[in-house]
Amino acid sequence: MDTIEHGQQLALDLADELAAYGGSLIPILVVYRQIAEKSELPEYARAKARALLPEHEGAVEAARTVGVLIGAGSDAGSPLTPTAP
Repeated sequence: MDTIEHGQQLALDLADELAAYGGSLIPILVVYRQIAEKSELPEYARAKARALLPEHEGAVEAARTVGVLIGAGSDAGSPLTPTAP
């Protein structure tokens, strides 16, 4: 595996393994932030997104700490991040 997409549960030990073989992390933080803030979405979805944000940010920090290459992900094409027409 070359990349891990989202990766919100990436712990430091796994990030270290990812770094050891040159893998990369593509976090999708923007999607969780969008879901957490959209009042028209159900509260359970917003609550789940709010709960995932710190975990996801911690995964990015773990990857950064051990030197994993971090890309920028957007989940473009999902309902909250549409692609250009």
